[in-house]
Amino acid sequence: MHSRNLRACPLCGSYKGSSFDHLGYTVVRCDQCGLVFVHEQPDISGDKLYDEGYYRGSSEHKDNLDNENVLDPERISVRLESCQAVVESVMWHHSMPGRWLDIGCGPGFLLSQAEVSGWKCTGIDTSSFATDFARNKFNLTDVHTASIEDANFTDQMFDVISMQHVIEHFFNPRDTMRRVIAWLKTGGLLYLETPDIGSQIARREGLNWEHIKLPEHVVYFSESTLRYLFEQLNCEIVFVHHPVEGTGLMNKVCGGKVQARLLYDRYLKNPIFRTAVQIIRYLNELYRFRLRGESDIIYILARRVE
Repeated sequence: MHSRNLRACPLCGSYKGSSFDHLGYTVVRCDQCGLVFVHEQPDISGDKLYDEGYYRGSSEHKDNLDNENVLDPERISVRLESCQAVVESVMWHHSMPGRWLDIGCGPGFLLSQAEVSGWKCTGIDTSSFATDFARNKFNLTDVHTASIEDANFTDQMFDVISMQHVIEHFFNPRDTMRRVIAWLKTGGLLYLETPDIGSQIARREGLNWEHIKLPEHVVYFSESTLRYLFEQLNCEIVFVHHPVEGTGLMNKVCGGKVQARLLYDRYLKNPIFRTAVQIIRYLNELYRFRLRGESDIIYILARRVE
């Protein structure tokens, strides 16, 4: 690694950092806050990068391509189930449905589940293919092809804003997130998912880490840099989770996945049942992430204070 004339860190503004070259890009680690970011802005549009091939696993622009077709019916079913869990987590802290904005909504998986739970949903994405799919597949009418810079939402318009694997695409994440937070009502919730470069997996795998994707990902957060970001945005963190695979306990007790889902839906509104499920999930995460380092994704729910 070596030092050179670098742009200011897009999180803390420091010019002090070390850098290395990777896949034709200069990658910088800030000496002051620890953020990892790309020095040059890639010259590729979102609509070109996130075309149909991106979602069907045949994109020519993706690094570390795993050829996953996320629009395969079985894969969609899995994504909808995980998105339902996100909606349930948010509603634990905001039980009355209101207005929900999903930034980078993609094919509409999360919004479709939020809508089922009674939310008035809006989505934006830079991919015209994805927004067309969301409208046609899930009948989501308020979904638009637009960037955050182009969106014209009013201040304090939404009760919840979600961003699943979006912030790592922001060349200037602090400035962009300030615009996003302005759309959130005071007391509203921001749900965010992103790869965790501070995880044991990321540190162990280095440049072979699967989330090092250029030119797709241009900034890499850890839990500490995300906490620093939310502090600057006047948001208090409600929870931080590192997702791991489930224990499978409910499936075993109920005699199968379908039966477990029916039981879960039946007793979801029971506070004792919900608390028990949360405790089991927390203990599983504590063991598999904290002790065994099995997760390299971070989920954060934060509340706008003012």
